[in-house]
Amino acid sequence: MPDPLHYGSPDTVFGIVTERLPDGGVKITVPRQSALLGMAVHVIPSMKFDRLIVTLDSRSLTILEPMRDDARTNCVWPIEEVGVIHPNRYARGIYVTITGRDGFDLIPDCPKEIVRHVGELLERTLAELRAKAVPPPENLFPTEKHFGVVTQPLNDGGVKFTIPYGLGTLASVLEPLSGFPHRSVITLDRTGLTITELHGQASGQVVHVGARTGTRTSHWPLEDIGEIRRNRYSRGVYVSIPGKANFDLLTDLKERVVHFVADRLEQTLAALRVPKKVEEL
Repeated sequence: MPDPLHYGSPDTVFGIVTERLPDGGVKITVPRQSALLGMAVHVIPSMKFDRLIVTLDSRSLTILEPMRDDARTNCVWPIEEVGVIHPNRYARGIYVTITGRDGFDLIPDCPKEIVRHVGELLERTLAELRAKAVPPPENLFPTEKHFGVVTQPLNDGGVKFTIPYGLGTLASVLEPLSGFPHRSVITLDRTGLTITELHGQASGQVVHVGARTGTRTSHWPLEDIGEIRRNRYSRGVYVSIPGKANFDLLTDLKERVVHFVADRLEQTLAALRVPKKVEEL
């Protein structure tokens, strides 16, 4: 059933049709924004002038742009391959990434009110669908060690990983030379992603440099994070900061350790993205 309409909302002003699906997904139909075409729809009801039809559910993302011949945006992708969906922060359009394959903008020609409304709804829905697929963080992360990695749950649903030297291939060389007691400390919470490690990533906001220990602490706000997951093509925890940086963490560690940390970070990120008051959607 279509969502109830609200006077003055983008749905009523621009004729957007939003349908909630049984699995928590959503189907959104955006009509062509043209007065001439709008008149044609009333005169010839059988004619279709939809600008965008997008369906996001627990299995897939389906995008159909009937008035465009573009293989990238008339396609179906498994939900596992969808990276991010959100309003583009640097240009008009809804930014979509298909992990390891493509990144593109939807409806860049539509009014910014439509772009923001549809983009934010898709972003929230994707976060909700991902959160439903994993257990709650408080049950997922007891404070304990896995493969030597100390996993600590945080009060806001985030998680902190402390990774000792003994797991890395360079441990025997680096440990005696550094005053920093750990290989890496990675924290993901509602403020964002914070990483402390030897000669760490310089692409984030550097919040601390340890001159004595040779460490660097960098931070990325939660809203800037695109995705965190296993790198499917090489060893490492893949981190994407759209428009800013892409990099791999823990590339020198054993595969089972990398997979453990990457999976927990990916699941935590999905849970943190779910709005606190879902009923307001």
